[in-house]
Amino acid sequence: METRDYAVDPNNKPKPQNQFQRAMNIIVSPMSVIEDIKLKPNFLLPLGLIVLVGIISTLLTKDLAAQLVDITYANAKMTPDQIAATKEATSGLMSAMMYIGIILMPLIPLIKGCVSHLLSILFGGEGTFAETVSLMVNAYLIQMLGTVIALPIMLITNNGAFGFSPALLLPIAKFGTPIYSTLAALNLFAIWYLVVSIMGVKKIHNVATWKAALIVLLPFVLMTGFTWIGVLMGAPSGL
Repeated sequence: METRDYAVDPNNKPKPQNQFQRAMNIIVSPMSVIEDIKLKPNFLLPLGLIVLVGIISTLLTKDLAAQLVDITYANAKMTPDQIAATKEATSGLMSAMMYIGIILMPLIPLIKGCVSHLLSILFGGEGTFAETVSLMVNAYLIQMLGTVIALPIMLITNNGAFGFSPALLLPIAKFGTPIYSTLAALNLFAIWYLVVSIMGVKKIHNVATWKAALIVLLPFVLMTGFTWIGVLMGAPSGL
């Protein structure tokens, strides 16, 4: 049975962990963070860490990302001349998209938190908006851990598509195809994040497990669907 090492105030009431402790414990002791969120929801530090990881990973892998764009264009049945013309016409846009991606990265868990809270209301959840968003943002650090671990492997292997998913079984030439994007969504750290989020929603909102699963999985499927739509339209994806 899991025990908590709470700091105790003069009134003998549990004192929430600080944000640094939560950032560590969401990995090693997620239930302790979930319980803490009910005492005091916050998410500024996790958001800052998400931005930091996003900046570092984007800048270090921008050349690898450009290679993946070429593979995606090739899978869209574009000729070398068409690829060259498209890259020349969109060079400025692609540079802008890199920085837009950094800005959007912290918005992803915030948006998922907002959607999940709306769903929790529909399912009769008892938690607050702040608790739901705090849960989603803190849990998202699990996915950032996956990025941090994968980053040096990407640089060493010169493979910008590396990830801890079944997509590794496919050749890199399949990057940007529907099957590749589908398998890439089954990333080990993404699944870990979803499991912790479901545990958290069940605890915070006091709902059945199946309801918690729907509350968490529907936003995930929705946002993953945007990637699939882009793939089917022949747009670069997974970057």
